[in-house]
Amino acid sequence: MPQLRLSRRQVLAAGTAAASGLFLHGTADTIVPPVEVERVVNKLRTQKGIVIDYELEDGATHFWQDHIGAVDRRVAAYLDKRLEERPA
Repeated sequence: MPQLRLSRRQVLAAGTAAASGLFLHGTADTIVPPVEVERVVNKLRTQKGIVIDYELEDGATHFWQDHIGAVDRRVAAYLDKRLEERPA
């Protein structure tokens, strides 16, 4: 699995425009149902200056067995997007 390496400056620059975050959730999570996560995401999205990306991974459980690669890809894509918005 490739390692994601970002400089401290890139990481700090990714979050300076507004509060933001990425919620990843598995559709097969029986510990925290998707409806509960959606409630939190919707509440956060109503607050000024908060940008939340919410993505569902089909078939992933609470512990992400067999879906770690998807987590890596989605987090890397999110960081790339945020860094493009605010280049270091």
